[in-house]
Amino acid sequence: MKANYFPLWALAGSASAYLATTTRYYDGQEGACGCGGSSGLDSWQVGSSSTGFYTAAGSQALFDTDGSSWCGGGCGKCYNLTSTGTSACNGCGEGGVAGESIIVMVTNLCPYNGNEKWCPSVGSKNDYGYSYHFDIMAESEVFGDNVVVNFEPVACPGQATSDWETCVCYGQTDTDSTPAGFSTVAGSSEPTATSSTSTAAASSKTSTTLVISTTPVKEVASSSTSSTSTVKPVTETSPAAVAPTSTVPSVPEGAATTSTYSLTLTTVVTETITVWETPTSTSGSSAAVQTLYGQCGGINWTGATTCATGATCKVQNPYYYQCVSSSN
Repeated sequence: MKANYFPLWALAGSASAYLATTTRYYDGQEGACGCGGSSGLDSWQVGSSSTGFYTAAGSQALFDTDGSSWCGGGCGKCYNLTSTGTSACNGCGEGGVAGESIIVMVTNLCPYNGNEKWCPSVGSKNDYGYSYHFDIMAESEVFGDNVVVNFEPVACPGQATSDWETCVCYGQTDTDSTPAGFSTVAGSSEPTATSSTSTAAASSKTSTTLVISTTPVKEVASSSTSSTSTVKPVTETSPAAVAPTSTVPSVPEGAATTSTYSLTLTTVVTETITVWETPTSTSGSSAAVQTLYGQCGGINWTGATTCATGATCKVQNPYYYQCVSSSN
């Protein structure tokens, strides 16, 4: 006799930062945001390890929510990518060093058609269970081999903003809300990264009444969206797993019966937060004052390290510190 049960996927959830898979490409072409010219790419689009800034082709949810393939609403937007240290699966990359970061600007589209394995359509996931993907423009490995990253939107570095203004799509991008899904990702079923500089954990409980047959049951799960849990098979002879809340009446021998049980699952949610070290000293000039959103420090930086009134110098990655509003 079959038992009624809730699907295990209903428990899946993540409280981590937004997660994405990454790959690398180099085609020398203009791209779907109109950056470059008839002869190919501009030099700034290839990126540099000395600045920690690169460009990337974003999956459809990052490029344009409404499915546009030219001048999408995500063109010219920047993200800080921090390596989790692991690849999306065994055999699809070697990963990299956890905690390393770069900034990328979306200047191209990684369409679903022809890239189904990595680049999902809006509202879907790729073959590895992720809703977002960055295909980084680079001629050699950047900070890992197909590494999974935590990512978040950031203000584009000052020079990158100027470079974006040279693209055909500057001032002509679609106005739909892009990227898609950022209001719900933290509570979705994205895979959870385990690599960070600090973590905070919280516990929650859910209780659901289930109908289980008197014959062994293959799967029992509670319906929840706050965390992930695995439930082993439960049978009539497993009193430690379930506690009866009603008495099974006497029935003729061989008749099928059902009982009602209360099953409580305790699950743990892990929130992953990347914390950058507060900027200290750099080799830059302390006499000059940097404007809002300008660079104020980083490895090999020799410019101004003091931000204008109302702005604070914040670490975006080891190569790039930025003056951001103190009210943020």
